[in-house]
Amino acid sequence: MNKKSLALKISEELLEEIEKLDDSIANILLKIKRMALLLGDADAQNWIDLELRGYPQKFYFESLGNCKKYAIQGGRINSETNKYYLQSLPEFEAQASLNNNILTNLKLPNSISPSVSSSNQYERPGDTISSTIKNTMKNYYQHLENTKTNTIFYIKIFNSIKGAIHNYVIDTYLALQFGDLNEKFFDENRTIVDTFIRTQCPKAVDQLLALNDAAQKNEVEYLSHAMTSIRRILLTIADYIFPPSNVDYLDKRGKKRKVGPEEYKNRLIAYFEINQSLASSPFYNTEIDLIASKIDFLYEKSCKGIHSDTSRSELNLIVIQTYLLIAEIALIEKDKTDKSKIAGIPDSDLT
Repeated sequence: MNKKSLALKISEELLEEIEKLDDSIANILLKIKRMALLLGDADAQNWIDLELRGYPQKFYFESLGNCKKYAIQGGRINSETNKYYLQSLPEFEAQASLNNNILTNLKLPNSISPSVSSSNQYERPGDTISSTIKNTMKNYYQHLENTKTNTIFYIKIFNSIKGAIHNYVIDTYLALQFGDLNEKFFDENRTIVDTFIRTQCPKAVDQLLALNDAAQKNEVEYLSHAMTSIRRILLTIADYIFPPSNVDYLDKRGKKRKVGPEEYKNRLIAYFEINQSLASSPFYNTEIDLIASKIDFLYEKSCKGIHSDTSRSELNLIVIQTYLLIAEIALIEKDKTDKSKIAGIPDSDLT
């Protein structure tokens, strides 16, 4: 079982445990911290650790990162005043339990024994007894009211923070389920793409490996290598699906497009236009234009020695977009092959 699968299993168990609360909140928090560790969620690890041991006198909730919203949801912090409770969640649990026990066992005294002697010569014994009973009753009801107020407070804040923690576990559970679904979906389609590249465009394998090596290194010259690799991959794919020609391609708008060896973008657009009925998106030309323009932009930046976090993130995005474009082509080619098998048409006769 990999880390994400284990984290998903733990999140399912946690939802049931939090809702039933058969275990102590401290043990539940430790389990949540373990789940956050498996997911590499540093913000959650920090937040849960503070809920376990309490908050310092001086604390900036911005340090909780993405988990600050849960601290606000649970009432741990007042977002308007920035005031917050210092006690740990297990302390709130213990105090709520203690006050509840006190409240349960709080009773009027079985007997009241007032002093019948008084320094006041005018005070009668009956008055002393009556006064004592009144004071005892007053103290009892005051103590009862204070205990009720404290019990309600501790239970309220405990349940509120517990609810926020429950929200975090639900959000994590849903994200993991969605990720698991996406992973299965991408695995299935990755097999199709891998088969397409291996059998139809084996030259692209070395280019993809070169792209991967370049993309792993966060240096200016490697960004340039990565852009070159992407360009070569698209050229290789275009050579297979729409070989270069000296004859211009007339698109459906009546515009002539050059489709020579270097016009890979026009050849890709022509391919999608011809196979429009099999394509999943009608905006293929916009997508190809976007990828091509990004390649040119990042290549120019890298050649000028411009390097930043933005360049790195843009590179990651264009790698994903390029892969998705290849996936679209691979699915079209698979669909064509499947249809030819059903119809008994040789692959060589397909256009």
